[in-house]
Amino acid sequence: MALEDIANLEDVEAWVIGSWERASRDRRHAFRWPAIATVNAAGGPSVRTVVLRQFVAARRRFTFFTEARSSKAGEIARDASVALHFFDPRRRVQVRVDGCARLLTDGAAWQQRFDQLTEVGRRDYTTTTAPGEPVDTPEVHRTPDLAQNQFTVIEVEAR
Repeated sequence: MALEDIANLEDVEAWVIGSWERASRDRRHAFRWPAIATVNAAGGPSVRTVVLRQFVAARRRFTFFTEARSSKAGEIARDASVALHFFDPRRRVQVRVDGCARLLTDGAAWQQRFDQLTEVGRRDYTTTTAPGEPVDTPEVHRTPDLAQNQFTVIEVEAR
């Protein structure tokens, strides 16, 4: 459905849901790269861009990946309240979603997503330094065995 074909709220909902479904499969879709806001240790907002990996319309569930040592993982562990912001600059459309996040670090759903990672994708979870940790040189040290320990799935269910 094209934006110009929208005639009512049901059409808006169908367009947004369709966009999220496409974005989870299409790396060029603007909704592929939403911002997620979490609550930091001081009680303030912390916002960063993530990659939409999956959207399940029936559950209104969004899936993202992160590193277990990231600040976002720690913030979600402390407070599961999050907000997502999707923006399509070409269409001039933005959508905000309030939700409740949970972290998956093991189990069948986690294993299925870990198994789907390419070798290049797994490399993101093998650095010896945590995300955001200061480094003295741009050299990256990797330990391949870390991937299974650091890979974390974030599932956000819309409220």
